[in-house]
Amino acid sequence: MYRPQDIFVKVIALEPIFNGSIGEVVEDEGGRQNYTVQRRIKVHCRKKGQDGNQSEILSLPVVSGASVRGGNRRLFMQRVLDKCGITLNGNNEENSSEKRIDRDVAYLLFAGGHTGSGESHSCTVEKWLKVYDDLPFLGLLGGSYKGVFFPGRLSVGFAYPVVDETAWLFTSMGSPFSGDFTGLVEVGDGCVYRDRHRYTRRAVAELGEDPLREELREMLEKKEYEKVKKALLTGSFEELRSVMRGEVLEEFAKVLGVPLPKPDGGGVQAADGGNVSGDAAQDAATGDVPKETPGAVPSAVNEEEEKAVDEVYRRLKSVFKGESAVFSFIDPIPAGSVLHMRLSLLPGYGNDERMEQAFHAFVETVLERSYLGGLHGRGYGACVMEARFRDGRPFVDNSKANQFWKWVKDNKDTICEKLKNFSSNLLAINDATIAEHADRGIRREQRSNATRGRGRR
Repeated sequence: MYRPQDIFVKVIALEPIFNGSIGEVVEDEGGRQNYTVQRRIKVHCRKKGQDGNQSEILSLPVVSGASVRGGNRRLFMQRVLDKCGITLNGNNEENSSEKRIDRDVAYLLFAGGHTGSGESHSCTVEKWLKVYDDLPFLGLLGGSYKGVFFPGRLSVGFAYPVVDETAWLFTSMGSPFSGDFTGLVEVGDGCVYRDRHRYTRRAVAELGEDPLREELREMLEKKEYEKVKKALLTGSFEELRSVMRGEVLEEFAKVLGVPLPKPDGGGVQAADGGNVSGDAAQDAATGDVPKETPGAVPSAVNEEEEKAVDEVYRRLKSVFKGESAVFSFIDPIPAGSVLHMRLSLLPGYGNDERMEQAFHAFVETVLERSYLGGLHGRGYGACVMEARFRDGRPFVDNSKANQFWKWVKDNKDTICEKLKNFSSNLLAINDATIAEHADRGIRREQRSNATRGRGRR
């Protein structure tokens, strides 16, 4: 039986690395949703010299194996198709139709296909197994095609930060890099990873500048409205609510055409001007709004005024919609960090020697790309990688990737034929089986209708 082969990779981050996580809420971001949080997982950690009974659980930033696998899968498959001279469906006249593959097959190669809900086709065991021998690059990564599932043999682990508390993990898994990790930083509660990277996005100015926008932009450049500008840029409604009072509110309401309420017992300061009387109104005009006490609301800050503030904010956002925005990436892995990950070839179907060569070609793709996470266009993810086998041999000096690429080149015509006729050759899908499935569907619907009919009687 084939024993799993592990290749260990040490990563040095040349730039910050960011692998986003979905659905996490950050309380101190003021309720705004224009941010993404770095992926974290809980890890049993031990400081140097501690045993298993002294471990503690820490939440550490990681790069998921799925991220590494998915991004490099597409590059790896594209390289295979390029060497075979295969193009996707298109209008490239230099490529004959024999060199094109269907969209569903391309989706299987590049993204793993789909489960084919409601769609299932017959597939003999012999032809199913033959996929692993004829197309080892597909067998390595696996996928699903029209309801038929192909388990892959590639396993890509998480990329963990190499710190004092995680070093014991790499020793336990037999990593040849474990002896290299000395003098490591302690993360403790993870504060070394606390960081915010904020960016602004600005749209191209429209032809024929909106006069209202131009007037508001000039207002926001004035020192007395500095806090309003900051609140708009950061998208903080609560901050804007706190500064949009008194004369500030009056000025913006006037420009935006928002009527203001009449304070009790006095005049009115509306969008078209007017007088305000009363101590509360005077406090509002000067910005000296009394501090709130539990159960009490200052007279100048009533429900109608809150509605006016809401309307001013809504109209300001409408005027500047798309012009600028602030978004954040929270707690990326810092540049200079060292990470460690493991890639494995698991026991499974197909020729083990050919699978090993394909596995090495995939690892080679990962090393040549030398990027982790996302946001590469913004300068994130660049790194230096070094790979070794479990016995310490350097990967680059002992890789069998060249043998795989030679096999692809020597068998490109066969590979083209297998991919072009993937359904009919490998999964026994042809006009007869399609008609048979249609007949089955009709009979199934007839039985269902008959059952419902008996139920009504």
